[in-house]
Amino acid sequence: MKAFAGEIYYHVRIHQAFPNLPWVLFLHGFMGRSEDFEPLTDALCDVCNPVTLDLAGHGLSDSLPRLEYPDYLNHPDYPDHPDYPDHPVSPRLSEHSDHPKPPESYSIGHQAMNLISIVERLQMDPLVLYGYSMGGRIALEAAIQRPELFRGLILESSSAGLSGNAEREKRRTIDRKRAEEIRRSFPTFLQSWVELPLFGPMTPSERETMIHHLGQSNPEAMADIIEAASPGLAPSRMIECASLHLPVLLITGEQDEKYRAIHSKLHETFPISERVVIPGAGHRVHRQQPKALIEPISLYLSEININPKRNINPNPTE
Repeated sequence: MKAFAGEIYYHVRIHQAFPNLPWVLFLHGFMGRSEDFEPLTDALCDVCNPVTLDLAGHGLSDSLPRLEYPDYLNHPDYPDHPDYPDHPVSPRLSEHSDHPKPPESYSIGHQAMNLISIVERLQMDPLVLYGYSMGGRIALEAAIQRPELFRGLILESSSAGLSGNAEREKRRTIDRKRAEEIRRSFPTFLQSWVELPLFGPMTPSERETMIHHLGQSNPEAMADIIEAASPGLAPSRMIECASLHLPVLLITGEQDEKYRAIHSKLHETFPISERVVIPGAGHRVHRQQPKALIEPISLYLSEININPKRNINPNPTE
């Protein structure tokens, strides 16, 4: 289905909708798409109702005109409505779609507000947010802004931002240069991106597979996103994390030293948190070791109260 928020049509997929199961909304990372979670969502259907979403500028999410893509989010006949278009949008944001403008649409704060808007309309309760990397920063921001909408938070290889001004300025500079490289030569950027130590050791075949997968992205959108969603532009949320009273599950790969250290600090900061380190995985745990995530996620979800705790859209006249 398509959900309209912030001038962007988000592609949302509800994998199943069984009663008495918690909902989990999965948010991918930079240059990813909702299909990235398929090995995980398929295996978790016994313990939750998975929902996946393509973030702005990724996958099937786009800024097509409202008239061309009606919002079927609340239509009772979806997906069998006779007017529902079998639209030809490819994962590359093809010529059929407009590039979202302005680039500020991609900021963490703006994307979090759009996510909140979609969640309010979906009315899924109890709902847990699962965010990987950049998706985790969006999930955390949404949980901080509207904690009453969520029952829990799962962060994979993510952070709460950079604390110092000098550190943020350094990261802004790095991401500006990365954006320039994407615009200059996307293949060259991808070659350097997969060599980042946080992804861990890979065979040549694994590296080429990753490059091919990430290369399906729209370079123009990726250049804008890496600048607008840069950790150098967003404030640190460590203070807010200390007062966020949601159960948090922190997941990192054993080979990702950078985020193991970040999650160690987050574990000490969140009032309620569990931390899991997965052997044989780098930054992309859900892609590298999805089977190893089933048990800790299932255990975490088993402790989520499935009884609805609030009405997301209360009627003020009642």
